[in-house]
Amino acid sequence: MRIVDIRLVLLAVALALTPACDTADLQREFVDAAQAEPSGITRTDQNGGQLSEDADDWRTAPVFVGRVTVDPAYPNPVSAGLVTIPFRVLQFDELSGGVYVRAFNADGRLVPLGESAGISGPGQYTVTINPAQLGPAGLHRLFVMDVFGELISYGDIELQ
Repeated sequence: MRIVDIRLVLLAVALALTPACDTADLQREFVDAAQAEPSGITRTDQNGGQLSEDADDWRTAPVFVGRVTVDPAYPNPVSAGLVTIPFRVLQFDELSGGVYVRAFNADGRLVPLGESAGISGPGQYTVTINPAQLGPAGLHRLFVMDVFGELISYGDIELQ
């Protein structure tokens, strides 16, 4: 191979790897943002209708953009009963291991709240959780993850 050809190959490899580095950096920033204290909620009614929006809640993590979307949890705020977290899978084999919702409880431990393990392909799915497991009234951050623990989305709910 000539020197010019080698340089072109190296340039092509570098360009191919650049987006992966950017996505990894963006994912780290997303995970860092998720670790902040809960700061507000996207208000929803009993049927999932959105009443107001917190721009930080229920965003899709960079590594899942175009593959999965998570809609706001409902109802939010909640005083009793269950909370539903709807999500859409947009590609085959994207979340075949399931979706898992976790949160920190009153003791500061990360606890499982719910899962949706029967994901067979693209479509609309839900995870239902019992927020009473979280402890006292106030804001609580929920983490939506894949089977490998990769953060898909996060959002805050308010227990009244």
